[in-house]
Amino acid sequence: MDIQEWIDNESEEHKNSNEKKDIFDTPFNLETVKSFFRFTGGSLFYCISAVFIAYGIVNLMGDVLSSEVPFRKALPCIITLHAYELALLAVLMLIVWRKVVDDAISLIIFIALFLIGTSMALGTVADKDISLCTWIAIIGIVLAFGKFFAMWRFVGIKFKILSVIGLGIIISYNYLSPILLAKSMADNPAQVADRRNLWLLLEVVMLAGSCFVLFEAIKSKVPEKTQGQEKIPFLRQPLMVYIFALILIVASGVHQYATSYTFALERTIGDYLPIVLIASLLLIEIIRYLDEKFGFAAIFFACIPFVAIVFAILQKSVIASWGFGIELLFYPPVIMALSGLAIAALALYHKWYKLLYATIPYILGTMLTIGFSPAEPHDLNIYAVVVFVIIGLLLYGIITRNQYALFSVVVILSVCLLKWKGLEEFASGYGLNSGGLLLGLYGLGVTILYFIFGINLNKTIKVLGTLCIAGFLFDYLPAYAHWKYIIVSMVTIFLMAGFWFRTKEILLISILWIPTGLRLYMLAKQIAQWRYVIVGFFLLIAGTVFSLLKHTSKDLPDAKEPENV
Repeated sequence: MDIQEWIDNESEEHKNSNEKKDIFDTPFNLETVKSFFRFTGGSLFYCISAVFIAYGIVNLMGDVLSSEVPFRKALPCIITLHAYELALLAVLMLIVWRKVVDDAISLIIFIALFLIGTSMALGTVADKDISLCTWIAIIGIVLAFGKFFAMWRFVGIKFKILSVIGLGIIISYNYLSPILLAKSMADNPAQVADRRNLWLLLEVVMLAGSCFVLFEAIKSKVPEKTQGQEKIPFLRQPLMVYIFALILIVASGVHQYATSYTFALERTIGDYLPIVLIASLLLIEIIRYLDEKFGFAAIFFACIPFVAIVFAILQKSVIASWGFGIELLFYPPVIMALSGLAIAALALYHKWYKLLYATIPYILGTMLTIGFSPAEPHDLNIYAVVVFVIIGLLLYGIITRNQYALFSVVVILSVCLLKWKGLEEFASGYGLNSGGLLLGLYGLGVTILYFIFGINLNKTIKVLGTLCIAGFLFDYLPAYAHWKYIIVSMVTIFLMAGFWFRTKEILLISILWIPTGLRLYMLAKQIAQWRYVIVGFFLLIAGTVFSLLKHTSKDLPDAKEPENV
């Protein structure tokens, strides 16, 4: 083999190895750029296009909003947005017709965003010409239904009757809510409270539309995967409808905030909690479509509304109060209870019984927030919840003999004791500090668990509990001769006997004698030479004990009676 032939072979092997590599592992050259654009398709250009359109329209609309120009100045921007929506739809149908379904997903997302974006642009100038904006809104709603039909007929997206009704309500809300608020402002400029109630009522209408989509998602079954069956493109799966709806719901929440800002309405985090609930439930359904099995993701999304409600309360960002009105839906105990019921219904319907555990925070949260007052948002029923949790864990632990549930009761009681303001005063009355008393109560609780479960009790819990008892005894014993040493010795002997007869664990018995031994050593240093005398008596007792325990040697001959002579 000559030099040139060897070089040709090496080049061919290098070429073949590069073909097997991912495009991101290749060096940056013209071929890499071509591979990148083949990988991303037109989606990159669609993203850049949408950003430029949005940036340009926002700047143009900003000039209109910052001055007293008539509505006709904003009309070209709104028409442009509608034209861009239609262009997106046309491109979508074209590339699907050419069977480029992967790039079509990005277009679906942009269509959903611009459906809301166009209505937001109209809403910002709704007060300039209410009548003309109403007609444009009606045209926009009709066009939206036309787009749904085109996506169903020519793209193959599986819209069903409930999802079409729900999406239609959401789109109608986005177009008409700013107009209704603008009309309310024009009729009664001073009635801010009434306008806020109208704003919340319109949000409830949007939530009702979202529920139509959610009900359809819950009722729909995940298609069975049969071997050899041709894979359905993601674009044409029912899941695509619910992702499309989720984008519309989240974008509608953003529009809800923008509308409150436009009309100078008081807004808080609590006003968006129902939207968080609906979006979380829809996310759980999307997870179910992606993976039919129950998993951690379902629990995670089920807990999002609870975290959002608690966050809103902690931030003092809830102004809804108890009363018969639209604000009742946004009242923390009500939204807590509704969230828990919705998740429980979802778990029972899909037979995901483990998801019922996610309802426990909502039960506790409902108890916690009963009687909530916006004036004092942090004045909650904490003690009632703690008592309920302790009783619940205690009953559960006793019925099921679950050591961890009972151990949780011990820990919760110990933590509650830390919050007690009179702890230090109570402890000082018995010659203790607050830390020593806390250790003693914790150790006592673990000791009770030890006598119940014995060797089955978790070893870490046992050792930790015994160390806490030792710490309590050390704190209780004074640094001078006192009758307390007799009490502590008796208690130690009693516990030692219990530990010995229960499981014969030498480690725990040894730990029990540590505080007494340390205190006796410290005390012995104060009584000078008498300590040697005391040690002598202790050694005498120890020797007696060992002698009694010692077995009689079998090698010694038995004693014989003397014979009669």
